[in-house]
Amino acid sequence: MVRLGEFRGHVPVVVEFGSFTCPYCTVQCGEMDALARRYDGKVAFLFVYGEEAHYGTAILPNEYAGDRSMFTDDPTDAQRRAAADTMRSELEVHRPMLLAPTGNDLRAKFLAGRLGNPGFVVDPAGRIVFAARWLKARQLDEYLQAYLDSGGATPPVADEAPTARP
Repeated sequence: MVRLGEFRGHVPVVVEFGSFTCPYCTVQCGEMDALARRYDGKVAFLFVYGEEAHYGTAILPNEYAGDRSMFTDDPTDAQRRAAADTMRSELEVHRPMLLAPTGNDLRAKFLAGRLGNPGFVVDPAGRIVFAARWLKARQLDEYLQAYLDSGGATPPVADEAPTARP
């Protein structure tokens, strides 16, 4: 179990929510890993594997042809773990990946039931300073650079706009 409080007083934390069946999330996995490497030691990155965005979908990243039984609307803990492991290996995700509890869609709770691929930046004091309903790697990179350059004095940012390309 990881608690955001463990980072308090140290570095900002990027919290990204997604799943292997979310094309919006998977298309930018490489970019998000690159950001995690770029900001290593300055910003922590956590990926929260949650509810499947499109369970049972026929289209998965990299033309995935393996077992699909784990991509269900009501997964067991073992299926959720298998889905996260599949995403990690298929997309070569290197960021720490956490599993949201089954039957507890944290993404929906953060977004009040609205869909999206959310991401947040929590500053060392525990405040959300960046929130995006649809996390975009490039926008996040611009924000993190400005945040670090200013010593954390940037104004908070909230973005709800989807885009065709993250």
